[in-house]
Amino acid sequence: MSGSFRLSIPCRNKLMSKGNSFRQGIGIAFRLGTELVAATMLGALMGYAADYFFDTKPWGILVGLIFGAAAGCLTVYRTAMTLQFDEEENNDPSRKEEEKDS
Repeated sequence: MSGSFRLSIPCRNKLMSKGNSFRQGIGIAFRLGTELVAATMLGALMGYAADYFFDTKPWGILVGLIFGAAAGCLTVYRTAMTLQFDEEENNDPSRKEEEKDS
């Protein structure tokens, strides 16, 4: 048997098509989760470095985790609000009427 065998799954093709809102939602969720984890890890790393230099174990890493998580939550909130604003702007009926008139 030469050649490749590919199983076609219609459900998968519909869910992961390029303009599908499910795919966009997964991308947004992955982005927000990554930002939260990255900020928390960066805060923990900075806290660990503070512990190392100032010999204050475990307080630096605890404070770093708290500040990192807070910064991550703030970043996720700001990003989500920006995405919500963009969505509202795209769905604004008055804006669509203006585009039709042009």
